[in-house]
Order: sequence, then structure tokens, then C-alpha cells
Amino acid sequence: MGQDVANVSRAAAEREIDRWAETARDQVLEVPKSVWIGTAQEVLGLVGRKWVVAIVRGLLNGPRRHFQLECEISGVQPRVLRDTLRSLERDGLVERILCDDDYGGKCIAYRLTRLGASLTVLLTTAFEWGVDHLDEVRASRPV
Repeated sequence: MGQDVANVSRAAAEREIDRWAETARDQVLEVPKSVWIGTAQEVLGLVGRKWVVAIVRGLLNGPRRHFQLECEISGVQPRVLRDTLRSLERDGLVERILCDDDYGGKCIAYRLTRLGASLTVLLTTAFEWGVDHLDEVRASRPV
């Protein structure tokens, strides 16, 4: 009986995915092809740059100083982190702020803007899709 319930649940989930995919397809087809492709590619290019996802994740809990991000993001070089933060600042996703340091002085920290924080919706969707489908994608690749 447990197997029957699992099969019914899986079939219901697959029907729901099919309905969602059909709705999404209809929405995509309402937009001119070149506009849809160009916009999607630009967004994926923005978040697909190396270190962007890690920086957004690092800033989710609030402002971080450069050295704090360096410590949190394994493998990033200081110059690359600086350049990526500047690029994200230029794009309006991150802002530099003046903050108080532990010694009564001032320091620079980075935080997500409202626009930058909105990326979490996209990244969470990408994460969930990966959890659900990356094993299948990897299994499809030739050995």
C-alpha cells in the first residue's frame, strides 16, 4: 500500500509540474522571442558571473566588510572580490556604506540593495530546480 501512495503522489507531482510548465510556456510565448531571450540571457549572465552567487549569499544576513566576505567565500582573491563588488555596485545590486569599526573609527562595508536582495527569489528558484533535477542532468551525461 505504501508503494501505491508513493506512486500516486509522484504522479500528482508530475501532473502539477506539467501544468506549471504549460503555464510558463504560454507566458513565454506572449513575449517577442528576441526580447525574452535577450532578457533571460542578460539576467543569467549577471548572476552567472563567478562569485556573484557567493557574494549575494554572504550579504543575506546584513552588511559585511571586505575581509569578512573574503573569509566567508572560500577561494576568492581580494582583488577579484573588490572588482566583483564594484561591478555589483555599478549594477545597483550592492552598496558601500560607512560603518563604525570596533575601535571607534569608521570603515566601509557592503550590503545588498533592495534590487540585490530581490535576486534571492531567482537564486532560490535555481537552487530548488537544482535539488530536484541536477542528479537527472548529471545522469544524462556520457561517462
